[in-house]
Parts: sequence; structure tokens; C-alpha cells
Amino acid sequence: MIDHILVRRKWRSSVLSLRIYQSADVVSDHQLLFARVRLKLKAAKRRDSVQRHNVKKLTDQAVLDEYRITVEERLASATTDLSVNDMWYTIHICADAFNTSSRDVLGFVKRRSEPGSLSQRTLDLVKERKRLKGRKNETVAVPKHHNFLCREIVRISKADAFAKYMSTGWLTEHIKGQYTQQCLKV
Repeated sequence: MIDHILVRRKWRSSVLSLRIYQSADVVSDHQLLFARVRLKLKAAKRRDSVQRHNVKKLTDQAVLDEYRITVEERLASATTDLSVNDMWYTIHICADAFNTSSRDVLGFVKRRSEPGSLSQRTLDLVKERKRLKGRKNETVAVPKHHNFLCREIVRISKADAFAKYMSTGWLTEHIKGQYTQQCLKV
């Protein structure tokens, strides 16, 4: 029996090689086929992050009143006795009123980085490594120093993470001893 691998005409040039393994024991009357295919995948597009409104400001009574008044002013044009098409238009106006009021009164939540997870020494080493990265081909010593900095940054960032978890009381006594012995050779 002849076995086949079906490939679309579009991908036919991507098939690099095809081999049949007749001696493979597959407990069937078919033969094992092996195809080597070249694929070029596109990079995934980065999606824009969603900006979120700062709803925590609504806990303040003055901001809540200002937001309520702004929304009521923008919704004043909406009527109740409408046809279906007019109702959809009114829903669109209401959504726009809430969004613009939230943007104007509440603002957006700012992205925050994790505070203090890396020490200043680690950040200085990262800056030095970034500075050396462009000069790797100048001399023999620069790539060696760059590789040293990469290893040192990993080692020190582990120590920083350990210090952070120790200060928060996250690790138990048993894990503290094992982690200190295995990972931190400071």
C-alpha cells in the first residue's frame, strides 16, 4: 500500500525532505512517513494594553458627586419613547457619556512597577551590561566582561529576591536553609 503526505500547493516548496521508514514496527499495513518542513512564522503582534479607569476615586464623596452630575448632564438628551434603531443610538450615546465622564473625572489607573524588587547594585550592573552590549566586538575582554556581568546579575537578582521574600516572611524555616545552601553562594 502506498502512503501519502498531503501538502497544499501553497506549502509545497516548504517541504525539504520526505522519508519512508519501512522497517518501523507500527502494527499496521501502512508505512511510517517522515517529512522535514521549513516554516517561517510571523511574530505575534503586540496588543495595546487596555486603559482602566481609576474607580477607586469614587470612594471620595466629592468625586462621586462630580461624576454623578457629569453623567446626568451627558445623559439628559436621552429619551425613552423611541424606535428600535433610535434606542440603539441612545445606547451608544449612553456608553459614550459614561466613557467620557469616567475619562474626565476619574482619569486612568497608572501602571506601576513592582517597587524595590532589585537593589541599586543590580540596576547599576544592568546599565553597565547594556552599555557593553554594543561594544562586544571591539576587544577580546569586552565579551568576557559582558558574560561575567550576565552571570553576576542573575546571581545578585536571586539574592535580592531572597532578601525580599525574607523581609515579607514568605519562606518557611526549612526552605530558607535549603535555598541558602543551594542557590546563594555569596
